[in-house]
Amino acid sequence: MGKTMLGRFTVLLLVGSSITYSPVLARTATRTLQATQANKHVDSPVFKSVRPLLSKVSIPLRLPSTFPNGKMPIYADVNPDNTGTYSYLIDIGYSKGCDGGGACRLAEVTGGPVIDMPTIFDYPHGRHITLHGGVAALYFPYTCGANCGDAVVVWQDQGVVYTVGLKAGSQREVTALANSALPN
Repeated sequence: MGKTMLGRFTVLLLVGSSITYSPVLARTATRTLQATQANKHVDSPVFKSVRPLLSKVSIPLRLPSTFPNGKMPIYADVNPDNTGTYSYLIDIGYSKGCDGGGACRLAEVTGGPVIDMPTIFDYPHGRHITLHGGVAALYFPYTCGANCGDAVVVWQDQGVVYTVGLKAGSQREVTALANSALPN
């Protein structure tokens, strides 16, 4: 019986009461492992506390590895009403339990399915920008009224729309935030 070593693992297929080597499964597992290793991404430690809440999300997570907040501690909150199998919404704030509140809010990170991609990329107030690796994106500057809103970068990857928003952030800051969320 032949077998393929995958890292420290051998891919075998259980058929009935016997174990059989499966070359198809071995190739699939090898490709999956190689893709995972090629796209290694280390997100910010701020997300450690919410990782268990994101375990049911089936789309690839795009979580920034850095935030332009200086030395103040920041905290992540997952919005359970906007997080499920196919989407997530994470608020980043200066206090635990900020939940996107105005004064304590720093940023927001989202991912979800494409609803109408042409509408997103043809929006008249967005500026076309390019992220690392040639990823096409839109930048939306923040506006201020009673409070200042987020500067936002929106991009699509494999049928999923991702956004990062930074309260009163500059284009340079929010673009750096988006770039830090992309796989290497």
